[in-house]
Amino acid sequence: MAGFGSAPTLVKVFFILLIVGILFHIVGFATPYWSDDDYYSHNGLWRSCYYRHVYHGQQCFKTNFSASWFEATQAFQVIGLVAAFIGLILVILFIFVTQTSNNRTVYIIGMVAVLVAAGCTILSIIIFGSKVSALSWSFALAVIGGILYGVAGLLMLINMLKR
Repeated sequence: MAGFGSAPTLVKVFFILLIVGILFHIVGFATPYWSDDDYYSHNGLWRSCYYRHVYHGQQCFKTNFSASWFEATQAFQVIGLVAAFIGLILVILFIFVTQTSNNRTVYIIGMVAVLVAAGCTILSIIIFGSKVSALSWSFALAVIGGILYGVAGLLMLINMLKR
């Protein structure tokens, strides 16, 4: 294959879905709007921000939740993001590097990494969503990223079975 132009359409589609999924996931992962109380605070995985007064803005601090469900959410989000990057690197190797473009092992490991990313991201979303009621846009972006990982992984599986 060795090039995006010569890649089959299905390969192009899952490659683009994976990139878009990672972008959504990174923004959701990094921003402090997983939950939002319109009047007092908004919280993310890593930072919590509290409104001091309408005219005085807000103060943000490192999130200090020590509940096991919150730590599990953080851990699965990190594992999901790392697995997505590993999958992306392997897919890039499969598509663009001549020496690995026909290597089935690179493809399969990349597919497994993308499916692990989907599973970990969705699992963390389920954990967080079951404990918090006032969900916000960062959470939604992480959900979209997890769904895109799942679709990309399934398309990779379909492509592998077609060959």
